[in-house]
Amino acid sequence: MKKLLLLILLVSCGPSEAEIQSRIDEAVDQALQQSTTLSSTSTTSSTITTTTIYGEIDVCLQYLKEVKDVYVEHQLTVFSMKETVDDWYESDMSSFESAGAARTLNIIRNNSLTRLNAKVKNLIPDSKNSLNYSKWLQVTENTNNSMEILIYAFENSDYDSIQQGNSLLIVINRDFDLLPNLYNCG
Repeated sequence: MKKLLLLILLVSCGPSEAEIQSRIDEAVDQALQQSTTLSSTSTTSSTITTTTIYGEIDVCLQYLKEVKDVYVEHQLTVFSMKETVDDWYESDMSSFESAGAARTLNIIRNNSLTRLNAKVKNLIPDSKNSLNYSKWLQVTENTNNSMEILIYAFENSDYDSIQQGNSLLIVINRDFDLLPNLYNCG
């Protein structure tokens, strides 16, 4: 029952799927508008240039779709981690509660964090979004580090490491908020 309430709370804490979809749809619409503009202005360009432009736009649009998946998986992972830590702080913080938190984090690591790592590795950066790709890699690496710190800390009831892992989660959320919501495909 507690896990069901945690799941309901987790889903309600982050941006809704509709909000995420709206952001992605807006980015795709902008990219398509730019694509239309490019196609009308490229009629005087050579065939090679036109092919290159469309190829780059296709890569960018694919990147937008992949970023949507990464965004959702990141939210699920980090909110679940933060919720587990917050629940532990609200409990009696006993070794029994710490062991339960470690088990929960292992489940999150084996499920959503594994998917997040795979989806970030599958992103296709190009010359226009390579900086954003690097930022995603850093945020994901920090998420992995925080997970390892927290699992170790809870398994060993190491309160200083729990605080360190929790602080890293705060940094991860700040860095995540600094990631651009829209990518320019023009």
